[in-house]
Amino acid sequence: MASIDHEAASQRRYYRMTFPLNITLEGATYKTADWSVGGFRLEKYPNALQKDQEISIEVHVPYQGYKIAFSQQARVVKSDGPGTDLACEFIDLEDRSREVLTFISKGLISGEMAGIDEVIKRIDTPVTPTPLVEDASWQDQPLSRKLRRITVGLMYLVIGAVLTLYVVVALYSYFYRLQVETAVVEAYAEAVLSPQDGIMEGLNTEVGNDIKKGEVLFTLRDPALEREIAQAEVVILEAQAQLEESQAVLADQEQQLALYTEISAARIQAADKSAKAIGDQLNLAQSELNRKRQLFERGIRDRVDVDEAASKLAGIRVELVHAQSDAEIASQSVKAIDQGLYFTGEYLRDGLPLLRAEVEKARKLLQAAQERKRIAESQLENLKVNAPFDGKVLELASSEGSYIPAGKAVCLMEKTETRRLVAYLTQSEISQVKHGEDVLCYIPSLDERHKASIVSIDRTMGFKDEVNHQFRWRKPEDPTGEILLEFHDAAVMAKLPTGIPVIVNFDRTSQNEVIANVLNALTGLVAQDNNEASTSN
Repeated sequence: MASIDHEAASQRRYYRMTFPLNITLEGATYKTADWSVGGFRLEKYPNALQKDQEISIEVHVPYQGYKIAFSQQARVVKSDGPGTDLACEFIDLEDRSREVLTFISKGLISGEMAGIDEVIKRIDTPVTPTPLVEDASWQDQPLSRKLRRITVGLMYLVIGAVLTLYVVVALYSYFYRLQVETAVVEAYAEAVLSPQDGIMEGLNTEVGNDIKKGEVLFTLRDPALEREIAQAEVVILEAQAQLEESQAVLADQEQQLALYTEISAARIQAADKSAKAIGDQLNLAQSELNRKRQLFERGIRDRVDVDEAASKLAGIRVELVHAQSDAEIASQSVKAIDQGLYFTGEYLRDGLPLLRAEVEKARKLLQAAQERKRIAESQLENLKVNAPFDGKVLELASSEGSYIPAGKAVCLMEKTETRRLVAYLTQSEISQVKHGEDVLCYIPSLDERHKASIVSIDRTMGFKDEVNHQFRWRKPEDPTGEILLEFHDAAVMAKLPTGIPVIVNFDRTSQNEVIANVLNALTGLVAQDNNEASTSN
């Protein structure tokens, strides 16, 4: 026996709208997942609310560019915790608020309204009928309305003039202008090579950096040179030890001479004291002689007293010479001892000069080892590779810690002073430009426009095979012609990076002989008329 199941009727009294409204709740604004006249639902509400909890909200309805807002009380119907959906129903919705929501929902359901850019707008736009016969009563209209009509008419005239000018410029550009998008800023690039085998230890630049001539690009580490420096340090230590040994032997020998040196010093001291005493006597005798001469001149003393004083002075001078000779002999004895020559009472000793020669030899060996190390260390400067010219680093071929053989390219540098603007044209395009004419260059990436001049034209560049030194055939649509351009403002080229694309607008030269003859004839007629007019005047 067949059974019939009856499903319960839907308890929903209002349609649910998916166009989002804005709900302000707890100081934050959320977009609804759906809503109706009876309530709303929010997705992933971040806060925790209890079921049947009453909350205060503010409803915002974006309609026709206006925001309709009203405050409302709502009750939580469903909330499973933070981050889950929140469903609420309106409590005691006011009649005006209910009419607003009902009006919006019915308009969305019937298709009279639609959500465009998160704003509800009406789709039907009323059209005001316009009579075919002009009403003469417009002259009686207010001045403001007349001015409005005149303004609208002028606006249409201006728009028409702008459109006409645009069409004329477009046609002119099509027939008389040649736009080339294959221009680019180029520069000479050179690879910096490693001068010798080594391991890259320090890289002082990065790709894109500006480098001045002479600045250090990178530094190499040479293990063989490091070993040579280490060996020189060992030799220095050996020479230092030998020098210290020779100096120790020399010091022992000099200690043995200390006694003889003290004796000689005592002799020098005694001789100096004797010479000093005789010198004092000499001064007294000289004073006595001077006093007696003065008395003699006055007639108080005889000539004999003066002669006796002079004779005494001469004797003292002789004694002083002997005392000074003894002091000099004692001094020379000390100098001989310093040189290692002294008499022991039995024989003459001379071992000190030999020891000093050995010390000097050890000192020179040490200096030679130090010079060898200095020369090896000076070669470390050759491991620093400097920039050969002012430019920019385009590419790095090695990294720190890698082994680099001699002659390998380490980085690629662009020579700044060789930057140039080059346009590549097809054979048909290059025949439509003239040497020396001015062009307009547009740089899309910088949104800048600059004037330039054609410096040279080479229509065979693309056919040259530099490797095999011959010409090669290319397709007619290939850009085989090269035009070199120069900016009027030299500062423009300095700020442009290499590889930046440039759009160049050339003045197109007519290739049609008939059209060219017609244009020349018209130009001649105009010039003739001008000459006749000037003659008649």
